[in-house]
Amino acid sequence: MDQPNYSTENIKEAVNKWLFQDAIDIEKDREELRAENKRLREERDRLEEEKRCLEAGKRQLNIDRQELAMRLELEKNRQAREKELFEMKWKILEEELVKLSKDKMDLEMLKDNYTPKQGIIVEGIYGSILFKGVTNELELKKRYKDLMKIYHPDNVAGDDTAVQEINREYETLKTEFRARY
Repeated sequence: MDQPNYSTENIKEAVNKWLFQDAIDIEKDREELRAENKRLREERDRLEEEKRCLEAGKRQLNIDRQELAMRLELEKNRQAREKELFEMKWKILEEELVKLSKDKMDLEMLKDNYTPKQGIIVEGIYGSILFKGVTNELELKKRYKDLMKIYHPDNVAGDDTAVQEINREYETLKTEFRARY
């Protein structure tokens, strides 16, 4: 068998080949590590950018949430005020309805208890009773509106003849007040 030649020259050459090959392998590994390092840095930069975007989104979400909470609070307050106003208006309407009803009953009682003197025509009784105590044109207009609310023919308790009497007396008193002033 042939014995391998272990001369110093051969050993140096083999070691140099081995070192050269090892240096090439190490350089390849370095290049791969540099490429991997560069990829990881880019990935880290991308992730940091995403993190910044997410934090900005979170801040904006918190701002939006606070604005929404304020809007909801304002809307609740507005609705509470509107409800309170509606209840006040409703109460006023109920009171006015009771007052109008009472006024109508009082008028009916006056009408039923009215006994004209001999020879006096009963026509015009509504007007003189209904507008009693009116001293100026502003009071006249207000009383007229109130009476029309009660006696208008479209209402349940409406009365055509009463409306005619009211209109006739209203026009008469209106011309009287305008003539005075």
